[in-house]
Amino acid sequence: MYDGEERRANNWHLNKTFTIGNLLTIAVSFVTVIVYINKMDIRMALTEQTVHFQGKLIAENESRKEQQFTELKVMIQRIDDRLHSKK
Repeated sequence: MYDGEERRANNWHLNKTFTIGNLLTIAVSFVTVIVYINKMDIRMALTEQTVHFQGKLIAENESRKEQQFTELKVMIQRIDDRLHSKK
């Protein structure tokens, strides 16, 4: 095995201690990841609600446009009937 002098001669050292700084770094990293995942979940839920709401708005607009188009067709047909009845 290596003793202290041989280790110094090879210029390497492995510190096997676990400091409070390491523990705090790991804890802060873990909490940061948990908060990030939680916020991501909230953003996804809000996005899903927005997409659902926009889908409903699009469907309502399409229905309204279809109704207006039908009304325009009826009005054009009336105008056409009046023009043909005068001849």
